[in-house]
Amino acid sequence: MLKPLFELHLHLDGSLRLDTMLDIARAEGVALPAMHKSGLYHALRCGQVRDSLPQYLEHFAHTTAVMQSQPALKRIAMELMEDLAADGVKYAEVRFMPSLHTARGISEDFVMGAVLDGLGEGGRRYGVRWGLIVCSMRHVDPEVTRRMIDLAIRYKSCGVVAVDLAGDDNLPAFEHAPHFLRARENGLHVTMHAAEEGPPERVMEAVERFGAERIGHGVKAIRDPRVMDFVKRHAIGIEACLTSNIQMRTAASYESHPALRYLCEGVLVSLNTDNRMLAGTTMQREFEIVRERWCLVEEDERQLLWNAIHTSFAPPDVKTELYNALVA
Repeated sequence: MLKPLFELHLHLDGSLRLDTMLDIARAEGVALPAMHKSGLYHALRCGQVRDSLPQYLEHFAHTTAVMQSQPALKRIAMELMEDLAADGVKYAEVRFMPSLHTARGISEDFVMGAVLDGLGEGGRRYGVRWGLIVCSMRHVDPEVTRRMIDLAIRYKSCGVVAVDLAGDDNLPAFEHAPHFLRARENGLHVTMHAAEEGPPERVMEAVERFGAERIGHGVKAIRDPRVMDFVKRHAIGIEACLTSNIQMRTAASYESHPALRYLCEGVLVSLNTDNRMLAGTTMQREFEIVRERWCLVEEDERQLLWNAIHTSFAPPDVKTELYNALVA
């Protein structure tokens, strides 16, 4: 296995440990669909195929239920850094939506502080470089998005590198666009979930209307030659999440996943887990899968890793460090 690995599309609230969920639930009196590990694994359908993206998103109600206190958030962020280190990941961009973690009364600023503390302490302890991406979602009131962008701007000197718009991309989202453009004006990067279940043109909307530099998933982009040409001409990064896409039925198989064609056609595509726990996968596993199913040679794998570094939102000195680690 090639090391180091780099991950750009990783949701904090889909990547916590089941044991940790149970510990926090017992300590904080949170009701989960099962209170033992095997039952919770099956209730969340970890690693299983779902019927749709909306059904998949329902599982996050259970993960975020145990992410409502500062100690819990810091612990989960720290443990993610440990899990990434064990997986051979040397740089990761972790994303989450702070407003989802205020149900029990802590402020969005306290949420941000707890996650940043956990990532910082965990990153130092386990040797993982990281950046934080603040999310909003298509279905929420644009006022919520405004607050998320304000948070991201306020904490950009503390490790926030970008903002993201997630959720069901069949929904239009133009009312959110001015807030994302404001993020760009304030020195933040923009990525955006697009062409996952929604139409290919969502990719062009993300770039032209929101200032997106990368696209999360981008599965449907391949269906429109005009969009594919646009992605190549503008050097847009594609954050491919193979196992997650198959589980959500947005791709039929590993062999037919469009990320292979993206790689062959020179698109800046990278491999990612999306949600390590819910998808039941790791970066090592994703590379093992494509090595076997796509018959990749080592140079192809290096290209995927180079793409991840190149399209990351890491500062230049960190990118240089990562490039050097890749060729060492």
